[in-house]
Amino acid sequence: MPGHWMEIKSPADWTRVALGLMAAAQVSACVTSPVRQLTSEGANSGAPAVAFPTQALIEAEPPPPAGAQCLAHEEMVAGMAQLTIGDLSDQDTFCYEYASGETVEISQTQAITQIQSFVGVPDLALNFQAMADSLNAPEPLRVAIFADQYGSQFQVELTSWRVVEADMSPYVDATAGSRPLTPAELRGRAENLLTANTPTYAAIRDRLSYEEGVKGDIHFFSWDDLAYQGWQFMPPMARLGLMPDGRLVTYINSLFLSN
Repeated sequence: MPGHWMEIKSPADWTRVALGLMAAAQVSACVTSPVRQLTSEGANSGAPAVAFPTQALIEAEPPPPAGAQCLAHEEMVAGMAQLTIGDLSDQDTFCYEYASGETVEISQTQAITQIQSFVGVPDLALNFQAMADSLNAPEPLRVAIFADQYGSQFQVELTSWRVVEADMSPYVDATAGSRPLTPAELRGRAENLLTANTPTYAAIRDRLSYEEGVKGDIHFFSWDDLAYQGWQFMPPMARLGLMPDGRLVTYINSLFLSN
């Protein structure tokens, strides 16, 4: 830090130095290095000279970097956030502000990792789309919606970033299938998917009602927890739709709320 030397020759000089140091201590941009004492080669009395950083007294500290961007609910509703979403793609987390003013931190990294694991495609490209309230849960459940490069959409809850809903029909249409599975193989695959994504499944399995059926090319497997206390419009449930070759095309799961 640039400064100048002040030679101390009298008590008055020491007073001026002391007042200067007191002022420096009150300035937020004060230099943190200690004041140095050096011997003045030209001083007749041999008294020490003090390095006094007067420049530091007038230099303001730069403001801290701005915090994470907070995406407003009104922008999303108006469709204006499309201009912002691209800027969020390289952020691990970002802030979202609901219409009520409440804010929540969205962990893109965790959400995307969970979706990629769910689909079984580690390099699946995903982008944040919107925030919503789940329409298929027995209690209020906020979700973040992501989409892949094919147009498939995934809803993740905001605690563990677990996938709670998925419409994978665009992904299925864009990828090749394989040999058809037997009904028993399809049933086993559906239950394996449910088990892998529902920590409570083993504990509640015996009390769940179960149905399966076929509509067109899609095989549906359904579980409902009718014993769940307090549900009104729908109980915790799971709905899995699989193509004949076992590829998942539709997924709804709120059974993780059961215990």
